[in-house]
Amino acid sequence: MLCSVKDILYIDLTKGYELDFDQKNKIADILSIVSHGQHFYVMANKRQDILGYYLFVVDSEDPEMEDEYLICWTNKCNIRQADLCFLRPENKGDESALLAVSYAVEGLNTYNVFVFDVKTKGILYWFETFHLFESPITGFLLQTRDFMILSKDGC
Repeated sequence: MLCSVKDILYIDLTKGYELDFDQKNKIADILSIVSHGQHFYVMANKRQDILGYYLFVVDSEDPEMEDEYLICWTNKCNIRQADLCFLRPENKGDESALLAVSYAVEGLNTYNVFVFDVKTKGILYWFETFHLFESPITGFLLQTRDFMILSKDGC
């Protein structure tokens, strides 16, 4: 998979096969992509020229298969500072991995964090807080399993 803000390409060099995902799914403004096992998780801000939050799963073994959407919410908001990462609970296999999704919403001045159970595709955790869009923000997981968010401006 090759990804930029405007394009996602799936390329299989052994078969000489190429698939353009942004054209297949009619998505744009690609914000983040991460792989886990045989799947790619993609976060975009536009689908069919409509603003929204779009998070979908691509099967790397069968890229032409219909993609599964974890989030498909249309709205009129730009999102930025998006990040996707995997949290792996201790003493459990990859099938119980958790996908953390975070992004800032321009105009609404909010910062959101979702945690998805990869196996059930359900939302386990959703956190939303006021945050000035222009201010840098960072979040991290403490050893106590608490999630801490720090903002440069203290909001």
